[in-house]
Amino acid sequence: MIKRVNPFIVLGIMVIVLAAIFFSVKSKKADIVKQNSILANYASQAKALKDLKTTWNSTKNLPRLNTIISNPSVKKKSSARRLPDKVVLDAKGLTQGEVDMVIKKLLNSPFDIKKINIQRVDEKQLNINVEVSK
Repeated sequence: MIKRVNPFIVLGIMVIVLAAIFFSVKSKKADIVKQNSILANYASQAKALKDLKTTWNSTKNLPRLNTIISNPSVKKKSSARRLPDKVVLDAKGLTQGEVDMVIKKLLNSPFDIKKINIQRVDEKQLNINVEVSK
């Protein structure tokens, strides 16, 4: 006596297995999409940190800032304050050429300049306030 397997049972088992595979693949796809969004967030944060590192690397850029501050024509008329997160340069009574030199050197260096304030005192003298973040 040979027992035969009902084809409906085989078809039912196949449908259940395919449904389980389908739902597991769907959930894995949702996990992958979520991980890709997290990865994109980390990539944007890493890019921002890399940009900050290239903008301000104290071992390379602080000597450049010191040369600007220690320029003889600027040093006599200026004061520089070094705060934990920024450097503030205040110079009073500079001529147009001295201000041009300071601005040119600041803009041609990779500093993260937060604020530049230039005020004219009279026809020949200018005051400048520059804030460079570290």
